[in-house]
Amino acid sequence: MKDLGRKTSVLARKIMTTMAHGKRLMTRSLPKDCFYCRDKEATAQYVHAGIDEAVCSSCLKRLTARDALEDRLMEIVTLESQGRYDDALACLTAIFEANRHLDDDQWLERSIAMHRCAIFVDAGRFTEAEQACRAWAALGFDTVDLRWLQASYLAQALDALGRSREALAVLEEALGHRDPRYLPRARGLLRQLAELSEELGEMVAPEWRHLAEAVARRFRVELPVADTLAASIIELANATRDLRPASLDEWEKGEGKGGGP
Repeated sequence: MKDLGRKTSVLARKIMTTMAHGKRLMTRSLPKDCFYCRDKEATAQYVHAGIDEAVCSSCLKRLTARDALEDRLMEIVTLESQGRYDDALACLTAIFEANRHLDDDQWLERSIAMHRCAIFVDAGRFTEAEQACRAWAALGFDTVDLRWLQASYLAQALDALGRSREALAVLEEALGHRDPRYLPRARGLLRQLAELSEELGEMVAPEWRHLAEAVARRFRVELPVADTLAASIIELANATRDLRPASLDEWEKGEGKGGGP
């Protein structure tokens, strides 16, 4: 399968995913409701990296587990960039074992699974990557974009193992799940689908044109006109590489409230 972008560590790119899901805001008061989930009653104080907020017991566990992972991500990325893949994997295992008692909702286990997939793909250990991807899928996905990410890793592994038609089916199944909030991130999976279809000598199914057009509109452009839908999708990915997508509110105003891909 062709290179999907700049030569950047897959794991390093995924730090942004973890940090985005862990974003915190500051307040000056101590509310009765949990600062993090805004649902349950605050019963404990969360203190970390200059943050001091009142949270519920469930969120305290989640935040503590999340911090245990985030605090060592740069170490893991460094090991991975040095080709010390087993050491990076060992770090992930150690983090999970030390904090599994906090992982009531399996957030930490799913996050560890995501990073394991990235490491195995980067290492070119595709049999292990397939196993890791299927283990992640068994845990479920918090959001559609994480489902797409898992499908991307799995498709890369299957393609490298000579199972390209299975890889294509994985991408198509994943793209069948939609959420307008993450529409710009479908661009990468669509490109994989287009490139894999070309490798197999097959046409991209017409059903994906509507999704590709929706992605294009999110980036405020038109889907490029080319000889094939695959070529149009690849050109779209190239043309929008450095563009910022429209916000969800802006996009919905153009599409009509409730409209979607």
